[in-house]
Amino acid sequence: MRPRKDAPDAQAIQAWLVAGIAKELRIKAEAIDVHAPLSRYELDSVEAAAITAKLEGRLHRRLEPTMLWQSMTIAELSERLAKGHEGNMV
Repeated sequence: MRPRKDAPDAQAIQAWLVAGIAKELRIKAEAIDVHAPLSRYELDSVEAAAITAKLEGRLHRRLEPTMLWQSMTIAELSERLAKGHEGNMV
């Protein structure tokens, strides 16, 4: 899948993910390390689903529901999503 012309770039997606994860976990965004595995943040299924649903709306496409439980980093996920990949590392 190719990204839409008006799709956010990797930096914008990364900033949005950091803010979303920080909000869900009720921590400061500065505490989020974009180069650490996403699994480090131990998002539960409700938190991950909420972030994924909001990101789907922002990107205007369906995403892998378990993408936030994977071992990739926020930086890696942001790059993949900006390129139009759904987020899974198959």
